[in-house]
Amino acid sequence: MKTDEMNEEFADLSGLVDVSEEEAEGEVYEVGYHLLPSVNENALEAEAAQIKSAVTKLGGEVLGERTPALINFAYAIGKRVDGKLQKFSNGYFGWVAFSLTPGALKEIKEVLDAHENVLRYLIVKTSRDQVAAIMADPTLDAGAIEPEVVEAVAESEVVAPEVEEEEAA
Repeated sequence: MKTDEMNEEFADLSGLVDVSEEEAEGEVYEVGYHLLPSVNENALEAEAAQIKSAVTKLGGEVLGERTPALINFAYAIGKRVDGKLQKFSNGYFGWVAFSLTPGALKEIKEVLDAHENVLRYLIVKTSRDQVAAIMADPTLDAGAIEPEVVEAVAESEVVAPEVEEEEAA
């Protein structure tokens, strides 16, 4: 079959999806975020709850989440804290999947931009099926800590997060 014939055959797929139902539910997104390593471990759930709260206040539905866990970064990430540029070599990584109308996404971005403990974040479009698969099988979560690593960390000595400071230019 030639490419032109294939394009004609698959050009109209609108009958396969009920667009009106999809618009009523909103789109499915995931925000992956890094929190500053200086956040107290006891406050991690509250920090994650603030992000989820922003979604629900805008009429969104939380579909799944991963509680933030301390990870080492492949490279240092800089952020201005108290007027000084600091570089962090580790931080807490978590994610939240949610359904929300596309128009409200800008407000989620504004909340994350203003959040003082968010080092970096990324919002991506995903699907309910993908979120359900990860929730059913946590090994599919690419950022999840493997059980052997958790055991090794539990047996090792806990070290304070590394923070490098530079003077503001």
